[in-house]
Amino acid sequence: MLLLARAAGGGDAAQAAFAATLSAVNLVSAATRFLVSGVSAQAGAAAARKRRSLLAARARVAVVAAAAIGLFAAGLLVAARRPAFTALGLSRSAADAAAPYWAWRAAAIPPALLAQAAQGVLQGCGWLGTAAGLAVLGSLAEAGAALVVLRPATVATSTTTHPPTRPLPALGRAALAVACLYAAAALAAAARAVACVPNTGGRGSRAASQASLNTPLVEGGGGGGGGEGAPPLLPSWRALASDFVSGSLAMFVRSITLQLTFFLGVVVASRRGTASLAAHGVVHTLWMLAAHALDGAETAATVLGCRVSALGEEEEGEDDEDCHLPPATRVATAAAAHACLTARCVGGSAVAGAAIGAAIQACSPQIITTFLRPGAKARDLLAGGPLSVLALAQVVNGPAYAMDGLLASLSLFRGGAVVILVGFVCVYAPLLACVAGSSSTQVIAGIWGAKLALNCVRVGGGLAVVKREWARRGVVAAGVAAVA
Repeated sequence: MLLLARAAGGGDAAQAAFAATLSAVNLVSAATRFLVSGVSAQAGAAAARKRRSLLAARARVAVVAAAAIGLFAAGLLVAARRPAFTALGLSRSAADAAAPYWAWRAAAIPPALLAQAAQGVLQGCGWLGTAAGLAVLGSLAEAGAALVVLRPATVATSTTTHPPTRPLPALGRAALAVACLYAAAALAAAARAVACVPNTGGRGSRAASQASLNTPLVEGGGGGGGGEGAPPLLPSWRALASDFVSGSLAMFVRSITLQLTFFLGVVVASRRGTASLAAHGVVHTLWMLAAHALDGAETAATVLGCRVSALGEEEEGEDDEDCHLPPATRVATAAAAHACLTARCVGGSAVAGAAIGAAIQACSPQIITTFLRPGAKARDLLAGGPLSVLALAQVVNGPAYAMDGLLASLSLFRGGAVVILVGFVCVYAPLLACVAGSSSTQVIAGIWGAKLALNCVRVGGGLAVVKREWARRGVVAAGVAAVA
């Protein structure tokens, strides 16, 4: 958000260049980031089992995959620069401002993905404070670099009619430098975290059984076998790579579909001119800021959901009386607890979203003044209602993140991907096509209204998928009891 505010010193052309580049980079980096997070989650399961050898192997796969995907994504982004500018309909001045910044931000993708893989390993090892601290330091470093680099452009705004856009390449170089430093620090911390994990294996304890709930992101996948009392044999690199691809495919489809909605929104806004693209960029940045504030609901729902779903699983090596309940009773207990958790997560995240939306609505005049220089046409477009739509959307965005976490806690990655695809094809795309023909004042609000409708589908569809899964588990448990 700070970068966008400082880029406003370069006028509509610089801000449009910034918004276009940010949208494209987010599209690529977010899609590839989810590919890496699959193996990172598996590394976390290995750490919970106290299997350092398997953890190290999965961490290496995550790092190698992150590097390879990052290089491919960076090359793809550079090669797609001209077609992307044409698709976005950027003006000559905006395209000239975006070209060097685009290249530098593309170069920052590989280290950014390496840092993301390292963050996943840190979280899997339980080093949450270190992971959060590194993320905060990285953000502060990039913000500080932006203040230093873009300050001359802000000063020039008060002395020239057409402020320069040349600081944008310097901003890109600063982003690359920060990404490299962040990746180096995160990888070093991840290596230390892996070294601190014991290599004792699991013997059927409750901790190991709990970890097994989250072991593969591949439905029905596994991590190798071995005798009791000794760590199982490590799977081959081919097996680890297969788990990586299979487990991440549904997450990739979900992620790329969500990012595609952002990119298509930029395309529609750009067709209305530079001012519309600049106004859309402000809303986009605020949307992502609110998303960072609300996505903790996804993490909490995943962790708590995994614990609750364990109530319906038989655990080996335990003598607790609860472990010998009939399967149908265990599943019914888990289903009731998960339903209660769902209500708490969805309701709590809706309240948090409403608070964020109220803050956005109350600060709308200040937002317009901060992000857009006096006289900018984009000011009139933002005053026409897009910020009100943004504020209302937060009430639904929170529960949407919570549902993503609840789906992940039950390993319903494919179900989540299907919900997103159905919402995109049947709701978002038709609504976006309708608003594309609206006036410039209405098109920005319409774009984010379509996103609001899509998130409503995510919440409703996610609830239906979770309910169906518990019904299926109940049928299976009843069948097991009948056979027994």
